[in-house]
Amino acid sequence: MKKGFILVAMVMAVFAFACAPKATLDEATKACEKEQALKTQGQPIEDPAAKVMMEFQKKMQDLNQAKAAALAAIDESFAEKLGKAKKEADKKKINDEIAKQKEAKEQELAPQFADLNKQREEALKKAAEEKKRIEDEKKKAIADCANGAIKAGVTKAKAQCQAKAAKMDEYGKCK
Repeated sequence: MKKGFILVAMVMAVFAFACAPKATLDEATKACEKEQALKTQGQPIEDPAAKVMMEFQKKMQDLNQAKAAALAAIDESFAEKLGKAKKEADKKKINDEIAKQKEAKEQELAPQFADLNKQREEALKKAAEEKKRIEDEKKKAIADCANGAIKAGVTKAKAQCQAKAAKMDEYGKCK
């Protein structure tokens, strides 16, 4: 009699498990998204474009400082002459020479600014491609996880429990 009772209990348990409502793809996807969020919780998500912008901002500042120093050196080289000039015509001539030399220095530095901007644009394009690749990998991992859960026959209750979990240990305890 005892063996019969155990056999009936086992058959009922298997039947109950087999009849339990299975999770939908949407529910499994939500559970997998939650799992991924819990695994990466506390880890900063690095934006490749922001990193590029910070890097090139520093380079642009350095180039602007070099330009400012070069223009200041031109001003300094004419300061004494300008101070000694008494006539307006002489001052105008010196100021014209200063403007001419500053324009020449800016023209000399212009290709460096253009090159730096071109490098930044190329780096931003690569960063955008990298970000898209990372996002695509993340979406694929979630889809693979959800499809695996459906094939494994994850129950609706388990998927809902996992989607609501606030910590990874809670996620793992879901049945």
